[in-house]
Amino acid sequence: MLTLDKFEEASEKVKEVTLETKLIYSDFLSDQTGNKVYLKPENMQFTGAYKVRGAYYKISTLTDEERAKGLITASAGNHAQGVAYAAKCYGCKAVIVMPTTTPLIKVNRTKSYGAEVVLYGDVYDEACAKAYELAEEEGYTFIHPFDDLAVATGQGTIAMEIFKELPLVEYILVPIGGGGLATGVSTLAKLLNPKIKVIGVEPEFFIKDEFQHEGLTKLIVTKDMFERKSKMIELGDVFIAFPGGTGTLEEITEVMSKVSLKHLDAPCILYNLNGYYNALQALLGHMIEKGLSSEERQEGIYFAGDLEEIRHILSLA
Repeated sequence: MLTLDKFEEASEKVKEVTLETKLIYSDFLSDQTGNKVYLKPENMQFTGAYKVRGAYYKISTLTDEERAKGLITASAGNHAQGVAYAAKCYGCKAVIVMPTTTPLIKVNRTKSYGAEVVLYGDVYDEACAKAYELAEEEGYTFIHPFDDLAVATGQGTIAMEIFKELPLVEYILVPIGGGGLATGVSTLAKLLNPKIKVIGVEPEFFIKDEFQHEGLTKLIVTKDMFERKSKMIELGDVFIAFPGGTGTLEEITEVMSKVSLKHLDAPCILYNLNGYYNALQALLGHMIEKGLSSEERQEGIYFAGDLEEIRHILSLA
């Protein structure tokens, strides 16, 4: 959960690796908009971006054992450098899986911090799948670029600094990629001032092109997330949930419900990487113990500890 205490803790922690990026008043943008516009120059951070905030704070929350296993992530640039630099600060191994299309300058910058770089796949999704596979095989601790509360908390420390410099700030504009920065900044901003407006800014090409993977045979555009989920359930032959956040949980629980009610005849598999879904598995068992569910109702719901087990389940389907 994102709390004020955690944000305050993170704000102090990230000071160990970040530079003070004072707000810069923009005469040009202020004149253009008729408002007082300030810029937060996070490009001046040592790694060239704000991503080091989330990576460093996330790694600080890990146990010594988790860090000793080595860290792994997938990224095409800024998060890669953030994790590599943070891992160097903590003296632990870092493996970064990057798409083969990553600019050489970013690959070399990541290597310069001591990380091992694995080039795999043409796009981020392929690199991420490889990173999960290596995490499973080698026992590495995975550091997600954005779908992680500790990472979002670290990114959100930017808002704390904005408020300290500009207590009466009325609007904060945040760029959106994966959403980790927007999550952290908007949550903390609302905790500090419920009346503040936080506006997410996303380029049109991202909306239009982000889902147009080169390997797609068909692109289906939906008007909202509800329609998107319904369409996926309608078309899916099997449903596999990788470790994810609340969005993943919301989607897979609807599939589980439909499987339980026999409204959906398809395997529902939760990829229990490093015990990620142990608590959910225990909850389903608790439901049976309390008579609120049964083994028969939960037929078709599987927890798989590795990719080979997923292949086995699919072979029986």
